[in-house]
Amino acid sequence: MTQEEMVEPAVSGAKNVIIAAAEAKVRRVVFTSSIGAVYMDPSRSIDLVVDESCWSDLEYCKNTKVPFEYIRISIFFNKYIV
Repeated sequence: MTQEEMVEPAVSGAKNVIIAAAEAKVRRVVFTSSIGAVYMDPSRSIDLVVDESCWSDLEYCKNTKVPFEYIRISIFFNKYIV
């Protein structure tokens, strides 16, 4: 399966959940992820404590073929870049 074949359905699925939640007037949707969403950044010091302000480098994940982190970040920022 190519990266494109993995990313598009994941992004579309997440978007559909958010749209359905909005239509149902759901007040809050919790999107969970993993350390991969914040860890993959070669320019960040390995000693840095990561938090919600730290994100993996999207282009780095794409270029190094790390599709799951690429998908998570793409969904969060609504950036489907292939």
